[in-house]
Amino acid sequence: MIEAGEPTAIGPFLVLRKLGEGGMGVVYAGYDVALDRKVALKLIRRHLVSSSELHSRMIREAQAMARLSHPNVVQVYQVGQHEEEIYMAMEYVEGETLSAWLKAEPRPWQTVLRTMIAAGRGLAAAHAAGLVHRDFKPDNVLVGKDGRPCVLDFGLVNADGAALPLDISDIRVSSSNVSLSRVSTLPALSSRTSGIYTDVRLTQAGKALGTPAYMSPEQHFGEEVGPASDQFSFSITLYEALFGSRPFPGTTWAEIKQQVRLGEIPLPPRDSKVPRRIFRIIVRGLAPGPETRWPTLGHMLDELERDPRRTLVRAVGVGAFAVAAAVGSYATAVARQGAAEQCQDAGRELIGVWDEERAGAAERAFAATGAAYAADTWQRVRTRLDAYALAWTTEHTRACEAHVSGAQSTRLFDIRTRCLARRKVHLAALVEVFAGSDRSVLEHAVQATAALPSMDSCGDAEALLAAAAPPDDPETAAQVESWRGRLARAAALEGTGQYVRGLELMTEVRVAAEGLRYAPLVAEVALAEGSLLMAVARADEAEAALSRALHTGLVLGLETVAAEAAAKRIFVIGDGQGRREVALEGETVATALAERARDERVTALLHNNLGAILASAGQAERARAHYLQTIALLGRQATPDPLIGVVHHNLGGLERDLQRQDEAHAHYAEAARLFSELLGEQHPLVAHPLAGMADIDGLGGRDDAAATGYTRALALMEAAYGTEQLYLLHPLVGLGQVRTRGGDRAAATRMFRRAVTIGENLGTSHPMYAEALAGLAELVEETDPAEARSLMARALSVVETSGGGPALAGLLVHAGQLAARSGDVEKARERFTRVLSLTTGRKEQVKERGQAALELAKSLPAAESAHACALLVEAVKALTAGPREEAAQLRTTMCERPQ
Repeated sequence: MIEAGEPTAIGPFLVLRKLGEGGMGVVYAGYDVALDRKVALKLIRRHLVSSSELHSRMIREAQAMARLSHPNVVQVYQVGQHEEEIYMAMEYVEGETLSAWLKAEPRPWQTVLRTMIAAGRGLAAAHAAGLVHRDFKPDNVLVGKDGRPCVLDFGLVNADGAALPLDISDIRVSSSNVSLSRVSTLPALSSRTSGIYTDVRLTQAGKALGTPAYMSPEQHFGEEVGPASDQFSFSITLYEALFGSRPFPGTTWAEIKQQVRLGEIPLPPRDSKVPRRIFRIIVRGLAPGPETRWPTLGHMLDELERDPRRTLVRAVGVGAFAVAAAVGSYATAVARQGAAEQCQDAGRELIGVWDEERAGAAERAFAATGAAYAADTWQRVRTRLDAYALAWTTEHTRACEAHVSGAQSTRLFDIRTRCLARRKVHLAALVEVFAGSDRSVLEHAVQATAALPSMDSCGDAEALLAAAAPPDDPETAAQVESWRGRLARAAALEGTGQYVRGLELMTEVRVAAEGLRYAPLVAEVALAEGSLLMAVARADEAEAALSRALHTGLVLGLETVAAEAAAKRIFVIGDGQGRREVALEGETVATALAERARDERVTALLHNNLGAILASAGQAERARAHYLQTIALLGRQATPDPLIGVVHHNLGGLERDLQRQDEAHAHYAEAARLFSELLGEQHPLVAHPLAGMADIDGLGGRDDAAATGYTRALALMEAAYGTEQLYLLHPLVGLGQVRTRGGDRAAATRMFRRAVTIGENLGTSHPMYAEALAGLAELVEETDPAEARSLMARALSVVETSGGGPALAGLLVHAGQLAARSGDVEKARERFTRVLSLTTGRKEQVKERGQAALELAKSLPAAESAHACALLVEAVKALTAGPREEAAQLRTTMCERPQ
């Protein structure tokens, strides 16, 4: 219905009803009698075109829009004058705004991405026609009932790039037309007197044009606005559409401007299924400077559509998504074709680095190890290296084409190619190590391949431009790159477990780096050396090297170096030096550095290390939280990292210590599954979570399942490590304990004796060796009490040599019992008394303390009956089942008077 005072016709169009109004004017639903179609009629407010100059400019702008025809832009059919006002007749789209469409129902990220790319194509077509939107946001995109998105409300555009001095606000939609398709469903609200905005969808009079929440830095700070500004606004909208919130979420213009100035982009939610590469593409579109964003919005859209898994984003969806832009740039297409021809031989760069000859050499070396899992490991490594080489070639080709076509500066091209050259050196170094493989290299091969430096960073223009520049002197620069090649080899040696060889190489590299006096190289060397020293447990030297890397990285702004050094330094101080409280004091700085670096691998490393230190400090809940964050970060990678299995294994141990057996079993099972899937079922790492699950089965009384798990673990370890390896102690001791409980003393004795022999030959002080000694002592006590006491004394010595720990109390109880049974009452009392002095009676050692109290009470003379009765009271409270009944009966006999 047309209200009183409203026009019944505008130009040749009938007016059906009013749709809404805003700062620019009023919008009506209209009807084109001549062509029998609905139209949207926008009537520009009279005061906005009061001068002849503005009137002419508005007409030119509207005419430019009318010449733009694209399926993802609301078509302007006609421009004319109605009385003293200008009107535009536009395509009538039946649908809803992008904001409403996103809120209507949950949608797969792929659908949201396709819709946004299509809208972006419309915006890019406007750029090709010489138009800048200036106010791209969710409420200025309509999604039709057919799924076709259309960009609309080019109310701030200007064909010559000049801003119109207008106060533009969102059109307010009346309650009578909520089912129709005009723009905003939320009115703009502001408090002019206080200057405080209560809604971010605002434009303040006399200030930059646009909507603050979606404005580019150029608009916020009054700089020249162009297509790159629309790219920034598009990137904000895309981030919001995919992740559910804006990257700059301030609620006032001042807050938003500050956030935009800082340029810190929040990471996506942990549960987001959107690939990480999409986030990185958006981050580049949100670069503070227009020159560091994508060359054009079209380039950004092309990259969004490029799926590494070869799934064509545009192949699925409504037909309009497959339609090429009607207004394209023929010159750009020709330039790209020429660039492709010049850059098509990028793959030749890898000849001699990764080709059939190098692959064959590595495959033969793997086979020569004789390991049962060598062939399977080779196939997994080959697949990952082929993918890495393809990513290198693709990135090199893209860099070349962008440079040849003029879309990329020579400076940025040089930086990108230097980055790619370093990636090639890392690849060459790892392949070289593979060509000389032994069993240690084979065991670490998949993990080392997964740890190759990311190729994506070579396409991150913002990060590359912020990196340290090479030395000005060409000769020094060449030497720096040469020594970085040695660093790459050291990294390959570290990744494959060749720590001593890596350290030997690092000594030479460190001396050379200090001589060149190029500080970034010095920082990189310190980080690499600290990592290797950490691996060989030279904690004090590692801490010193990592501190140097952290200091230099902070001074030079090398955020990734500083963040990785801080993460590793926490582990060295907390685990290697045993100073857990000091280590945790560095958590805040390390976390801030990881956020600044925006490197998920470094962030995952930090969370894992914090989890390990917190677990050893008894802060289980905090440790669990960090471990789970590590898993979430590693799980985002396109190709799963085997480290995720290690973290599940760590969580299994944490839950076991907390006596949460079901949770522990689940994490061990997941670790076994991941290792089997990523490394192969015969890989020795699979054995460790299998043994962990067997531990839990044994604790739960499932001895048959425990025996099966230990047997599988032992077989895998023997196949990988031979018969004299420390890791074998775990399944051997486990089998010994299972066979003891089952009454098969002969089998149990064989298992424990074999474990004891391995421990003796290796000269270890591992707790498992002590368990083997103690287990064997119990079995031989009846036949050879003297050997039993000797074995138990050795077990105590092993545990005390390694610093004691929770195992000591149990061993002391057993040693006291052996002494008591042999008649050495004084020695027995000394052992039991020591247990009581070591333990607190809290949950972790209640059983051991209760048993020591019972045994000591039994050994005390009658003159100390009061002491014995006090001990029996504690024993009854602490013990369960048979021992508790024994303590209760003895207390009744000794301590309670007849009634």
